[in-house]
Amino acid sequence: MSDIWSQAHPARRPAERPVLGRRPLTLAVGLVLIAAALTVFARFTGIGVYKLPDSPIVQSMELIMHGRPDGAVEVRNAATGNLVQTYSLKEGGGFFLTILKGMEFERNLQKIALDINYTLARHQDGRLILHDPATGRRQTVDTFGTVNTAVFANLLSKGEKQ
Repeated sequence: MSDIWSQAHPARRPAERPVLGRRPLTLAVGLVLIAAALTVFARFTGIGVYKLPDSPIVQSMELIMHGRPDGAVEVRNAATGNLVQTYSLKEGGGFFLTILKGMEFERNLQKIALDINYTLARHQDGRLILHDPATGRRQTVDTFGTVNTAVFANLLSKGEKQ
């Protein structure tokens, strides 16, 4: 009978203890805030960043990229003006377009024209790097797997044949 009465009158139930006390919760929030502050500090000061030294460039090509109305991107050799490759999502150019959109986003943030050439370079140690001289951003493309690296390696080989 008393169980029925306490269910009908919740104000009369004995006080329940919280599952987690106030002190552990405060410590957890403090730990998260300290980790966030250290991350921001390291990001802006460069502490803890490991950069590979640049090895000499053994092959490079200046690229001009033009968007088409159908969403595809034409890649041209800046020295000759010849079409090297066309990339669209339908033709499997998703990785290339993703890298390019990231570079364009950086240019838009800094209010830089999109028609400035990019440089694709193969270094002596084998790294492939797409460099944006307008923003200074460098994207190492060979860290995304062999299939994605082949997309940019083909650009260099096709551009060299022209």
